[in-house]
Formats: sequence, C-alpha cells, structure tokens
Amino acid sequence: MKVLCITNILSSLSFSVVEGDDIFLDVFVSTRDQIKNLSYIFDFINSQINLEDIGRVFVTNGPGYFTTLRIGCVIAQTISFILSKELTYIDNFRACENVNRIFSDDSPTIPVIKIASKRYRFKLYQSDYETSNLEEIIQISKNKNYRIISSDLDTDEIELIKNGKVKYRDLSKIFRAGIVYLSSIDNLEFAKEYLIKIKY
Repeated sequence: MKVLCITNILSSLSFSVVEGDDIFLDVFVSTRDQIKNLSYIFDFINSQINLEDIGRVFVTNGPGYFTTLRIGCVIAQTISFILSKELTYIDNFRACENVNRIFSDDSPTIPVIKIASKRYRFKLYQSDYETSNLEEIIQISKNKNYRIISSDLDTDEIELIKNGKVKYRDLSKIFRAGIVYLSSIDNLEFAKEYLIKIKY
C-alpha cells in the first residue's frame, strides 16, 4: 500500500510517499512557498505515482506553526476525502519521541516544538505546556536529567540549550514525513469522516 505522508512541525511542509518500509519520494517545501507551489508539488507527486494508488494519507496534527498546520491538515483531509482513502494522524510530540527512539535510546525526553517566534510548546510526562522562556525548559531538563529533543529550533536557541549543559538531540535533518510515518505506525490514530482536530 502506498501512503502519502505530510508533516508540519517545522515552519515548512514535508511530503513523502511510503510503500512498505521504503520511502521513494520526499519533497520539502519552505514557508514562503507553501501555497504558491502546492499545484507544482502535486503535479510532481502525480508524475511519480498515480494518486489513485494511494491507500492511506498520514499527517501530523500539531502543535506547530498555525499556518503550516492548517495547510498540511487541510491538504491531508481534502486528498483523503476526494480519493475516499483512510486518514491517519499523530501529534507532533509523539512523532518527535518516535523518531528519537529510532535513532537514539529510550532515555526520558522533553519534546520541544516552536509554535511562533520565541514561543514554545513542550511535553512533560503526559501533559503539554506553553512558554515563551526557553530557559525554563532548560532548567526543567537539567533538574529531571531529561534530553531535550526538537526539530525546529534555530542556531541561537540550540546554542542556549548547549550552554545550559543539558542533553539535546536535533531532529531537523531526519524529521521528514516518511520517517515520521514509519516510526509512528504503531501509534496512528484514524480520523472519522475525514476530520482531524488540529492541536495549536
């Protein structure tokens, strides 16, 4: 079965097509170009595979940047509805944990997601919190001896974390739609009536 995968944790969108354990198409679209280039993206995807061959659509449903989340989820819902294919999703906190587990170990983590300039959502235990203070997250990480994991922090923010002498894993180079899907297959949620509740 071919799966069209979309992630939106970054301020950019990642599209992949997965079949079995193979990722055979990976497209990354930067923030400025998302809406303008959507028709080109789908023309390209359609040139590589027949959209009718897609058996499932997968998307991450947040938290993250408001516009990117909306675009990614609307695309996933629309394609699923038009093609009458199942729609699956997972939240970005769980996605980060799953990707980290594949490339690391099971040590406790604090997934941190940037939702705007200098605003962050982070997950600790089963709850998530919002802060505009990265130092607060660093202190929690230090006190609990948890690794901070993220895929969308800039160089200054990463430097601040490293200067705080806490463990950190940058997922930005591996957090792509196909990898997220393959690492999250056991945690997928299935949308009813093609509706996904977006977590801002």
